[in-house]
Amino acid sequence: MVVENRPGAGGTIGIAALAKSPPDGYTLAVVSTGHVVNPVLYANLPYDTIKDLSGVAPIARPALRPGGLAPARGEDREGFVAHGQGEARQLTTPLPAPAARRISAPKKFRMAAGIDAVHVPLKGSPESLTETMGGRTHYSWTPLSTAVGQIKEGRLLALAVSTAKRSPQFPEIPTIAEAGFPKAEFNFWVGMLAPAGDAAAVLGADRAEAAAGVARRREHADPELNSAFGKPASAMVGISGNCGERFAVLTASASSRPS
Repeated sequence: MVVENRPGAGGTIGIAALAKSPPDGYTLAVVSTGHVVNPVLYANLPYDTIKDLSGVAPIARPALRPGGLAPARGEDREGFVAHGQGEARQLTTPLPAPAARRISAPKKFRMAAGIDAVHVPLKGSPESLTETMGGRTHYSWTPLSTAVGQIKEGRLLALAVSTAKRSPQFPEIPTIAEAGFPKAEFNFWVGMLAPAGDAAAVLGADRAEAAAGVARRREHADPELNSAFGKPASAMVGISGNCGERFAVLTASASSRPS
């Protein structure tokens, strides 16, 4: 397998290259939830999200989580929301590297909580956490995997996990629905795409290979792979039965109406 990184424009550069590739089963792309949000953010995509691409299989479901408050306030979750509602349009939140998931998840939370915030552009998650812990921004929205130490040390308050279920690694953190904001749920996933037009047999072979790879990760304790995927907030998913077909339906329906 040859990995060719083509970053930029929210992943659309790499996806465009995939869409133009021969549908022979040999060229695939790994994408995340941002793929189905991009049609809303970009007016003129160089491909049709539904017609030019096929979903192969889901790979992982990392749980994207809201970050925390600066320690000086000493508030709980309810206190944070009350503070935000009481100072409408006065909150600040970092926005590292504009991307679909970084924009969509916090926007849904802000709308559901009835608060507003000014985005402060920063380079990445480390800078975002530094600014939040230092009290220079009121809160941040970041993958939990980047803030585990700060949360455990009490320097950041984890408001909620954005997914429908609690994290096995952090069962004490409520889901966004349990925190009182069911409309703010945001399920972050990672999956594999192929060019549209791949024959059913070719897609089936790709899905079988993906399933075998996930099975090997689960059944064999590969230290390097476990280190990469065993971090808190990340979980590889099982691929079985018609999982690939259902993933194809998910990507098409979510592209039509992002949530």
